[in-house]
Amino acid sequence: MLILRGFAAARRGFSDRQREVSLYVMTRRATMSVMPAEGQRVSPSVSDAEGSPVECPCCCYRTLHERANFEICVECGWEDDGQSGRDAHIVRGGPNGLLSLAQARLEYLAAAEDPLHESSAACGGEGMWWAAAQEQLRNLL
Repeated sequence: MLILRGFAAARRGFSDRQREVSLYVMTRRATMSVMPAEGQRVSPSVSDAEGSPVECPCCCYRTLHERANFEICVECGWEDDGQSGRDAHIVRGGPNGLLSLAQARLEYLAAAEDPLHESSAACGGEGMWWAAAQEQLRNLL
């Protein structure tokens, strides 16, 4: 019985964190997405308009040119392999290694908890991940 209580408590903790991520994703979509006109159908795999970016499945910023094209988001560093909210908890391996989309969202939330840095896409910058990657490269040289 004690083992089951511990399992239930662990599930509640995971569930609360998952709800936090889901709320974040829904909020980002509500504030950043352009709503289609009534009767208009928008495909999630193609840009809304010619040259208009689509949102990253991890950070929800519109930083990708096309969904599921293995493009790396400049804001969060997620390589878009087509994974979506339906299977966000699954670790696919491949370009994102041992990260599931859900875990990558949690890590991005933790990194973005600090006040937005000028390099963030939210502030019109080049993206937090891209700025950090360039800084690391400069430190190697």
